[in-house]
Amino acid sequence: MRDQQERLDPGAERRGEAFDSRAVGGVLLVLAASVSPAFAVFAPVPGTTYAGVILFSAALVVLSSGRPGVVGDGGIGRVSLLVLAVWILGSRIAWDLLGASDGVGTGGPTSLIVWNLLDDLVKFSLAAIVAVAIARAGTLRPPWNYSAIWALGAVGVSWIAAQVAVAIRPVDLELGAALLGVHGLVLFAATMLLGFVAIFSASGTLGRR
Repeated sequence: MRDQQERLDPGAERRGEAFDSRAVGGVLLVLAASVSPAFAVFAPVPGTTYAGVILFSAALVVLSSGRPGVVGDGGIGRVSLLVLAVWILGSRIAWDLLGASDGVGTGGPTSLIVWNLLDDLVKFSLAAIVAVAIARAGTLRPPWNYSAIWALGAVGVSWIAAQVAVAIRPVDLELGAALLGVHGLVLFAATMLLGFVAIFSASGTLGRR
């Protein structure tokens, strides 16, 4: 059927390639990484703190729904990417509703700690599934098919280092702040890396069309 449509309309394939979910999703990832630090100075303005989160979630939705996609045609990869997008935005809203931004939770500090651990566990589990799906999909050329695993590993190590430091030396606020700052830089770099990999995969430079 597709071959017949291409013979009837030779420009159909080129028009279909004009919208590539990988390119659009990659641009959204780059924007998400770029605006998060920029909007941080406007935190008192309602809604600005959600800009990066919304763009990041939108990028994952585009990458999960488009064809061709970075996760291939596997259902579990696409579903995990979509669930991760919804969870990231929903967890941020839930975090603010608990009063975490003010340091006071409606359910008390224990509820915030439990929610934080649950949130990180769900995010990491879903991201791991997506990273493995990308590596096995065959839509990216080696070694770039492992880029999501590299990014997830770097973010995970920097996050664990910050948490361990805070747990061992809770009174050393400067050390905790420094390691959390490093984690933020790693998260920024990882998001930018994945964004550009997605963009260049759409052009065929790093991926298979």
